[in-house]
Amino acid sequence: DHDSLTSLLSRRAILAELDRCVSDVDSVGLVYGDVDFFKSINDRFGHLAGDHLLTEVARRMRVLIDESALQVAPGRLGGDEFLCVVAGCTERELVEFTERLEFTMQAPMSIGTVTLSATMSWGVAIRPRHSDIDSSELLREADVALYQVKRNGRNALRLYDDELRAWTVERKRMETDLATSISTRSGVHADFQPQYDQNLQLIGFEALGRWHRQGIGVVAPPDFIPIAVEGGLMADFDAEIFRHVVQVLGGYRREGRTFGTVSINVSAERLERSDFVDSTLSMLRTAAVDPRDIVLEITESSLLRDLSERGRRLEELQRWGMRIAIDDFGTGYSSLSYLRELPVDIVKLDKEFVADIETSSESRAIVEAIMALAQALDLKVVAEGVERRQQYEILHGFGCDIYQGFLFGRALQRGQARDHAESAWPLDPQMRGFEWSDSPSGLSGLYTDAPAFSFSSAPLH
Repeated sequence: DHDSLTSLLSRRAILAELDRCVSDVDSVGLVYGDVDFFKSINDRFGHLAGDHLLTEVARRMRVLIDESALQVAPGRLGGDEFLCVVAGCTERELVEFTERLEFTMQAPMSIGTVTLSATMSWGVAIRPRHSDIDSSELLREADVALYQVKRNGRNALRLYDDELRAWTVERKRMETDLATSISTRSGVHADFQPQYDQNLQLIGFEALGRWHRQGIGVVAPPDFIPIAVEGGLMADFDAEIFRHVVQVLGGYRREGRTFGTVSINVSAERLERSDFVDSTLSMLRTAAVDPRDIVLEITESSLLRDLSERGRRLEELQRWGMRIAIDDFGTGYSSLSYLRELPVDIVKLDKEFVADIETSSESRAIVEAIMALAQALDLKVVAEGVERRQQYEILHGFGCDIYQGFLFGRALQRGQARDHAESAWPLDPQMRGFEWSDSPSGLSGLYTDAPAFSFSSAPLH
């Protein structure tokens, strides 16, 4: 039972070999590797080049195994993931074998007329003698070690040890605490980063999800977002952030105040839920928030699967007056195709293009091209990560519509954001209510003296 592309053991066969070794062999080692940035290689050079690369990885792996005195069974788990089961090895032998693998893969690979300097990341775990660790636990340990390598820059190896074991226990505790915060609606909230137009007038905010862990304090998003994704909590976290934000907006509107337009992130996990549209509208209706005050930010990666169904859901919400923004635009190679297929109103430039726009002619050319494309398609462009005056001046010269970043203000807590908004938009008693008709005349934008925003039972036409 071999993989058709690489001739290594298939996923089923290599996992069966792992089970056999755990049952029959005193000590078992695992080497779990994958190709760094393989998707980018596929996108840039094509799937055929990607297949050639995987075949070359497998060839080099077999050559090294043939030269080794260890008993090694190599397999392909799928995609760019490889697994070696090493029977009867010591920890030192396992690490030395992985180091040789790492060195072997670093040599340039010729793929047709292209020479690639592809690297790999490796997670290593060992089941010592007389251990009660089963095969699934051993595989999980190797996976955790591999994750750490990717988290810390890739192109390296990491052995699962006591430090990682403690880290794993803490992550599980964090997952439990986050789930509790979401279910009890305590500690999950949003901060608000201001956004400005070309005339440097405040137009609104982006709502950024935050988690205050009980007994610990605020946890940085890069530390808890991966846990939310892996633990299946991301959709619920997003929904709770959305509920929190629209309640804040509804409360301020009842006071005669506004936050302008507020952008709220929507994860792939929430977007793929069948009740996404209904739950979104229900929360807006409950909070009595004007849908036209909301921008839904969707990442490029969330659009990779089931594009037509996700596009239909976004189009439904767009009909109610919400606008749709594509976040981190320009990093994916499918950007142009989905701009034609999705109801997009806004594109947000990826921060990496803004970061070096002063010094990189390539970044400037990409940004200028995106600006021209957006203008041709009648789309607004938001630049995030604007930290320096020269970045703003270059972007302004290209015709960028909206700016966000430390140059204009860091993310603010709710009270600070309220003060910031009040300085731009004075209290308006007529803002306390808003009548939204289900006819085109309901889009007049005129405030009424109604006691609250009236949420129609039908979308805008």
